Amino acid sequence: MSTFLLSIDESDFMIQRKTFLPFSPLLILLLCLCSGCFTTTVKNYPPRTPFVFQTNIHVQSDSLGPDARKELEMELAQQLHDSVQVRSVAKAIGWDNAILGIIPRFFYEVVQTPTVYDSMYAAQSVQFMETLLNTQGFNRDSIRFTTRVEEKQDSLQQRAILDFYVYPGQVTKLDSIAYRLNADTAGLSAGMQQALDTLQKIVLDSSLSQPLIKRGDAFSKYKLAAERDRLADFFRNNGYMRFSEEEFLIVWDTVGVELLRPTIDPIEQAELLQRLAERRNNPVADVEFRLRENPDSTRIIRYYVGNIKVYPDYLADTVSRFRYTDTVKGYSIHANAPLFKKKIFPDYIFFEPGALYRQSDYLKTQSKFNSLGAWQLVSIDQEPRPGQDTADFIIRLTPARKYAFNTTFEVSRNQGNLTFAQGNLIGLGLSFGVQNRNFARGANQSTTNFRFGTELN
Repeated sequence: MSTFLLSIDESDFMIQRKTFLPFSPLLILLLCLCSGCFTTTVKNYPPRTPFVFQTNIHVQSDSLGPDARKELEMELAQQLHDSVQVRSVAKAIGWDNAILGIIPRFFYEVVQTPTVYDSMYAAQSVQFMETLLNTQGFNRDSIRFTTRVEEKQDSLQQRAILDFYVYPGQVTKLDSIAYRLNADTAGLSAGMQQALDTLQKIVLDSSLSQPLIKRGDAFSKYKLAAERDRLADFFRNNGYMRFSEEEFLIVWDTVGVELLRPTIDPIEQAELLQRLAERRNNPVADVEFRLRENPDSTRIIRYYVGNIKVYPDYLADTVSRFRYTDTVKGYSIHANAPLFKKKIFPDYIFFEPGALYRQSDYLKTQSKFNSLGAWQLVSIDQEPRPGQDTADFIIRLTPARKYAFNTTFEVSRNQGNLTFAQGNLIGLGLSFGVQNRNFARGANQSTTNFRFGTELN
């Protein structure tokens, strides 16, 4: 039998203990500093009343990857009601609730004047988030939220923590897109039917060239509305001056109406049930663009530009008679005073008599006159001729004040200590400017500045 003896030198133990003791205060200080790191301080909170302390959003989806879930959570956070959003300020160092009253804290957050918790604002946040999900094609989503209250400082501080659990489901995708503007022509005149056929041809050309939606995209009401607006703009830029977005009807089917028809054949019933199950697992939508029933005939007329009259010095008390009337390149100019040269107006008008009406040319003309500065008010009226496909245009221009004056007075002081610039120098400057908004009667702007300066010692 072997015997092992363990001996401890007391002197060595005392030396190690004495070596360790000087570091004890430093270790305690580090522990105190670390205890105040990565925490949250709340100021001006309502006592003994639950307030919003933290809001979390959790997206639960097997079809979305980690990056897609994080991006969706960030987008959903922007939809929260202001009363449930937590606004905190991150600080690297500070003395908020300092340790022992003197030791600063590092890397913490401060929540200033939090909002009293109200479940109504959380419910409104759910509605906002559902709207966002619908715009991205999630039409079978589900959102719920839970609330828990943590009490601090002997129940004086009641922190409400909200957790939103979002189940977006599968994205509904577009399966078919149809444009049928001439579908309902029963009871319409031959002229109306021909007008609808022309609309159908134009919309097909537009949908093939630059559509905003296509098969396989996420089904979104926002995108459908954008496509409707694009079609309306396309029509207005192709002669349909009075066409508007309200003329459209957008019909969609996310259920599959053809799959709900009754049948007594068991084999056909099994096929329909299988197709319904596939559609439930992979939801799709069929979309169709139509015109409203009995459309207004004036809305589907393709207009051409008729007479164009320009009143360059139009005022509120302008009478119907004018001293100067002239025609320049097909444009009729009517004026009471020779304020502007008549030859300048064809360069500022982007539509001409006999051309197909385009809204882009109309807006470009209005923007051009407004940018010149020679007129303070620009008005372009459209006057369709009754029973015709022609519209006359009246351009009324109210002149601005021809001259604008500005004056600037400046005072500066310079203290110099060099041999050649000793003493205090006071500089005085005066500038006077004149702006002519109708230089040489061509609606051109010219600016003339006069400057005077001197120094006093």
